[in-house]
Amino acid sequence: MTDYIEVSSPGEPVRRLPLRAARVQFGRGAGCDCQLPGGYVSRRHARLERSPDGQWQIIDLGSSNGTFVNSRRVEVATLSDGDVIGLGPHRLTLHLAADLSATSMAGPGVEIVPSDAASIVVDRSAFQADRMIPARVLTRLHQAGRRLSRCAELATLLAALGQEFCALLRPKRIAVGREDVEPCSWPVVTDGRGKQADGSDLPRLLVQRVSALDGSLAVKLDDLASEETAALARGPSNSYLFPVKAGDRRLGHIYVEFDPSRPQPHEETMEFLSLLTRQAALVWENLELQDTRRAADEMNRELNAARQIQLQLFPERRSLDPGLEIAAENMPASRVSGDYYDFQLLDPGRILFIVADVMGHGLSAALLMSGVQALFRTGVQARWDLRAIDRHINAAVEASGHGESFVTGLLGLCDLADQSLTLLCAGHPWPSICCREKSIEAVEDACSFPWGTFPNRDLQPARFPLEPGDWSFVAYTDGLTEAPLPGGDQYGTERLYAVHRSHYRQRADDICDEILSDVLRASVDSLPQQDDLTLLVLRGLPQG
Repeated sequence: MTDYIEVSSPGEPVRRLPLRAARVQFGRGAGCDCQLPGGYVSRRHARLERSPDGQWQIIDLGSSNGTFVNSRRVEVATLSDGDVIGLGPHRLTLHLAADLSATSMAGPGVEIVPSDAASIVVDRSAFQADRMIPARVLTRLHQAGRRLSRCAELATLLAALGQEFCALLRPKRIAVGREDVEPCSWPVVTDGRGKQADGSDLPRLLVQRVSALDGSLAVKLDDLASEETAALARGPSNSYLFPVKAGDRRLGHIYVEFDPSRPQPHEETMEFLSLLTRQAALVWENLELQDTRRAADEMNRELNAARQIQLQLFPERRSLDPGLEIAAENMPASRVSGDYYDFQLLDPGRILFIVADVMGHGLSAALLMSGVQALFRTGVQARWDLRAIDRHINAAVEASGHGESFVTGLLGLCDLADQSLTLLCAGHPWPSICCREKSIEAVEDACSFPWGTFPNRDLQPARFPLEPGDWSFVAYTDGLTEAPLPGGDQYGTERLYAVHRSHYRQRADDICDEILSDVLRASVDSLPQQDDLTLLVLRGLPQG
C-alpha cells in the first residue's frame, strides 16, 4: 500500500491523492501538484514533504490565510495517520500505509494462543527446545512489567529494576549498570535489603567480563573470565550478569552477587528474570524515545518561532508605485531560510531592492541573514547609495563570519522617473533582464566577490535604460538553477532565462508562477528540496 491524502473540497466528490513523491505542493497555481481553487488558497500555499526517516511534514509557504493541522495553525508540523490539514475551505486527511503482518505484530518466534491456555512458547531460540513457560510465570512477569512501565525516567527505571531483583533473589549485592554511556557506569548498587552499597570494585571486577558477554541470557560471572582475566579480576564465584538488550543493542547489565554458601537460583527464576530484563529494555527504549521526542518538540517550537520571526523580515507591501508590479516567493528547504529578499520605497518612483543567499541554510544561515536585512533597512533610512550599502554589508558579514561564512547578494535601484535600472552584484547569479525582447548581459565592473570574503571593495554599479512598460526583471538564488533533474543534470540558468523570455510581458505574479512551476515540474520529486528557493520579479507598467 501507498500513503495517500484524501482531499475534501466544498461541492466536489472526495478524491484520493497517492503520495508517491517525496514532496507535494498544494495551492491554486497551475504548477502545484494538487490544485485547490478558491480565494482563500495562495498560489503556492503549502508543501507536504517526507523526511529521511519516513515521516511526513506539512510546511506552510508563507500563505496569506495560513495552514492548519487539526484546527491548529502551524508553520511546520510533523503529521500522524489521520491528521487533517486545512487549506482554506479544503480538508486534506493523511492516511499512512499500515503493515499488519503477523510478523511485525508479534515478532519472530512468538506463537499467539488463547488467553486461557496453560502455557505459551516464548522465543524458543533463547531457551531449551520446546521449553514451556508456566502461566504463573507469565502472570508475575505481566505484573512486574506493569510496575516498570510506570517509571517516568531512566533513573527511576533502573532503581525499580534493582528492587524487582532484590525482592525475588535476596542477594548479597546487586548493581544495575548502563552501557549506553561511556564509560559503563553503575548508578544503582544496593545490598540484599535494598540499601545503598559500595560499588567501587565493580569497574575492576566487571568491565572485561561485560565486553565478553554475548547473547541475551544470564551468565555466571566465572564463565565469562579467561584465566588471565580471572587472575586480574577475581570475584565471587556465585555471581551472575544479566544483559539488558533491545534487539542486538546492549543498553546495560544487572550484576547479582550471592553469598558463596548459598545454592544457585532455580532455573525458572533465572528464566523469569531474563524475560523481565527484556521488558525493562522495552521500557528503557521507550523512555529514550520520549526524551528524543521532547527534544524534537522543543526544537520544532523554536524553529517555528524562528520562521514566524523570519516571515516578518520580508516586506508586506507589494504595491510601491503604480508603474511597477512586484512578485516574490521564498521556499525554505528546512524550517527557516538562508535566502532573503526585500524592496523598499526610497522616493516616489524609486525602489531599492535586494536578493541575498547565505552559504548553507537553516537556523544559523537565517540568523546571519537577519543582520543583512537590518543593514539594508538601515541603508534605506540613511539614504545610502548602493556602494555604501555594499560596503556596510560586506564589513558586517566579514566580522560576524570571521572568514568562515559568506553571503552572495544582488543590490538594485529601480528608477521609474528616468526609466533606469542600477545593479551591483556580490558573487550572486546575474538576474534575467528582458527589455524589448532583448536580454541585458552581466557587466563585469558591477560584479565582485560575495560579502564577507574580502575586507576592502569599491564596486562601480551598472546602470541600464529601460523601455516604459516593456521590461521585466527576475532575480533568483542558485537553489532554482541547481535544482536536480532526472539523469543528474541541473535546471540551469539558460532554461530559467528561456522561460522568462517566453513570458516577460505577462504580469509579475504570472512570470513568478511560470518559472517556479517549471523548476518544480522538472526537478526530481523523489528527493526532499535540496536548497532554499527564492525569486523576485519586477515588471514595468505603461505610464499613464
